[in-house]
Amino acid sequence: MTVQEPIPQADTATRSTAIDIKGLRKSYTGPEGAQTVLDNLDLHVGVGEIVAILGVSGTGKSTLLNILGGIDRADGGKIQVNGESIDSLNTDELTHYRAKSVGFIFQFYNLISGLTAFENVLTALQAFRRTNAKDEKWCREVLKSVGLAEKADKFPGQLSGGEQQRVAIARALVKSSPLVLADEPTGNLDPRTARRVMELLTDQIRESRASMVMVTHDRNMTRYTDRAYEVRDGRLVELQN
Repeated sequence: MTVQEPIPQADTATRSTAIDIKGLRKSYTGPEGAQTVLDNLDLHVGVGEIVAILGVSGTGKSTLLNILGGIDRADGGKIQVNGESIDSLNTDELTHYRAKSVGFIFQFYNLISGLTAFENVLTALQAFRRTNAKDEKWCREVLKSVGLAEKADKFPGQLSGGEQQRVAIARALVKSSPLVLADEPTGNLDPRTARRVMELLTDQIRESRASMVMVTHDRNMTRYTDRAYEVRDGRLVELQN
């Protein structure tokens, strides 16, 4: 795929629901008192859909991602992910939800420096079960799918930034999670590498029929998504292409 080619969009005609958020509210208390970052926010994401969330720093876009990932809790509202009401889950249930149902991709990769690329990917499966030879074979297949078969036994410090981000993508995809959350996945990459990583990531997401919510500050990245929103005054405003 070249940069000039149109990005294929997911078919929205018969898509079922992956994420359904209604009336989401979240506030934080700081030195200046309570600050509302999400205010009666609604969001619907279909199965197989890729959605981007934009906004300046402090508008609540990463907070929204953390709530979807079960890392943070909302103050109010309803949140369903693939039919599961995660707003009512207790701490242990949220831990299980994160391990089984969500793949995370971060701007700074969050790889473990003392583990190889293969071992970093394997940790995603070790989080919720004892791994075996079949799992190890699957991890190597996923690394191959992101073009890193020959780098599987390299440590993060021996990889370029783009290669490290591809390891992070493999780690997010290896669980075959129905939901992938990406927080500034290209923010630490040069423009050319960012485009290549986004092409790879969106291809993999669409092939696996997962859904992805991506936070980004770069509006150019919205060309890889089905829809894009901006956080304004605690709510989402859909952006037009």
